[in-house]
Amino acid sequence: CHLGGFAGQNEIPRVAGQHYEYIVKQLRDFKGRVRTNDAGSMTSVARTLSDQDIEDLGHYLASLQ
Repeated sequence: CHLGGFAGQNEIPRVAGQHYEYIVKQLRDFKGRVRTNDAGSMTSVARTLSDQDIEDLGHYLASLQ
């Protein structure tokens, strides 16, 4: 959804290179339904992630340029 390299486009935000803490917080908020998006797709995806998955994704996405 965030396109090649997680660069985003238009209303789809860039997640590559975001701060680790920001990514982890957003994923946890989507998982806990504290935050939603219009299509609800992030909540559906985040609910399948373990805490370790979220931390790993945070590190990976933060490392991208």
